[in-house]
Amino acid sequence: MDITYVLTLEELAIIKIAVALYNDPVLRPFIEKLRVNDRVASFSCEYNFREWNVIFEKATTRISTFVPALLQKKVVNLMKTIHNEIERWWADHHVFFILLSNIDIHGILCWKSEGTIDRIKTAKKLVQIEELGVSTRLLLACTYFLEKEISILWNKMSPLDKLVIHRITGNITVEFWGKCLKRRNTPWTNLAKKYLQPPEGWVLEPSRIRLSSFYHALSSGTKRDFTACFVRPERIHNDDLRFCLHQMNEIERKEMLETYPHIILDTLLQWPLQSLFMKIADLVWDHLPECEYLNLLHIILYRKILKEMNDFDYIQLLAEFWKHSPSHFKDHVKNDPVYEPLMLMINYDRSQPFPLKSLYQNYLDFILTSRRAYSGYPLR
Repeated sequence: MDITYVLTLEELAIIKIAVALYNDPVLRPFIEKLRVNDRVASFSCEYNFREWNVIFEKATTRISTFVPALLQKKVVNLMKTIHNEIERWWADHHVFFILLSNIDIHGILCWKSEGTIDRIKTAKKLVQIEELGVSTRLLLACTYFLEKEISILWNKMSPLDKLVIHRITGNITVEFWGKCLKRRNTPWTNLAKKYLQPPEGWVLEPSRIRLSSFYHALSSGTKRDFTACFVRPERIHNDDLRFCLHQMNEIERKEMLETYPHIILDTLLQWPLQSLFMKIADLVWDHLPECEYLNLLHIILYRKILKEMNDFDYIQLLAEFWKHSPSHFKDHVKNDPVYEPLMLMINYDRSQPFPLKSLYQNYLDFILTSRRAYSGYPLR
C-alpha cells in the first residue's frame, strides 16, 4: 500500500502564499471572529458562509497586484484548508487552550511546504515560552518526546511538582518519562518496550497522546495494542495515523488497512492526501462495513461539499466513490436519508448554479429526523 504523494510546483507556491495571506494582519480580525463562531456555534447549525465570503473578497483584493488572476481563486480557497488545519491543531492541544489563548499562536506555528503544521518544530518553540509554566511545558515536551527539553525542564521542577505531575495530567507519556529520567544511562527507546503500555480499558486523557512519537520503538505486539486503543481520532493527534503508517512495514500496513479501513479513508480525505482516497478505497471494499461506508458518504457530503471545501474536487470524488461502490452498499444507502442529497450531487450539472441551499436543507432535515450522530468523528 503506497501512501506517498507529490505536490506540483504550482501547489507548493499557492500553499506558501495562502499561509502568508491567512496570517495577514489586515485579515486577522475577520478570521478571529470566524474562530469564535466556530467554537460557539454547532457544526450542524452554523457554517459561516457569509463570514468566509467577506474574507475571500478581502483576501482577493490583497493579492490582486502580485498573484495572476487564474491563481487567485486557488490561493483564496486554500485559506479555509489552512484554517481547518489550525483548528485541528487546537483540538489536539485543547489542554493548553487557556494558557495559549494569550499568545500570538500565528507567529509560533511552523508550516511544512505541503500546507500542514510542522507540529514537532512548533512544540519545540512552545516549550521555550516561560509564560506557559514548567509543568505545561514538560507535558508538551513529553507528548512530543523532546528528550533534551524534557531533561532541562525536569531539573527545573520542585520535588513536589515531580511527585504530582502525572497524577494531575493522567498522561501515560509523562509517567513513562518519569521512569526514563530515573534511568538516564539507558536510551528511552530501550525502555519503551518495557514501560510503554496502553492503559487497561479506556480512560479519556485530558491531553491526547502523540502515538507517532514513540511508535517506532514499540514491539509488534505492543504496536497492535496501542493501535487498538488509540486509533480513533479523538484519542490521538490528527496527523498521527498518517505518520504511523509511514513507520509500518508492508505487512503491518496491510493489517491496519483491513482492520480500520474507514479511519484510514477518513484520514485520506484531508489535505494533501485526497488524491490517494480512491486508490485505497478500491483495496478495502471487502473489509469496509456498510455503516462506515455510509459515514464516509456523510463526511464527503457534509464536511467537504456542503462546507464548500475547494482544496479538492469532492463532487467528482463522491461520484467516483459511488460508481466504484459494490451494489449491496448502494442498496443499503437507498434506504437512508442521505440518498436524496447524494443523488443531488451525483446528478449535479456544473453548468447550473450550485444547489447549496438545497443541500443545506437536506442536511438539516437529516439531523432533525434521524437524531443520530452521522459519523462519530470530531471535525476534521
